[in-house]
Amino acid sequence: MESCSPVFWIMAVVFIVGLVIMLGQNAGRGKEKAEAEAAYRASLAALKMAPTDADLKEDSLRKGRVYSNLTRNRQGVHDVRRSRSYE
Repeated sequence: MESCSPVFWIMAVVFIVGLVIMLGQNAGRGKEKAEAEAAYRASLAALKMAPTDADLKEDSLRKGRVYSNLTRNRQGVHDVRRSRSYE
């Protein structure tokens, strides 16, 4: 039986290292998403207590955009004030 070539082993190691890195990134995104959701829900709860507070409304919208971007692979809602495509 022939032994595997060095190229095979290099490719196998690169594949495994890439897989480990990818799994680590996904775990980090899950934590980031959970933290963003908690911040967004807390902001919404504060907004319910003071629905006329403009600063809380702005903060809730900002946190909602952050959470949306995390749940939609960075393709979430964008700030229309910064995007002039509506003009």
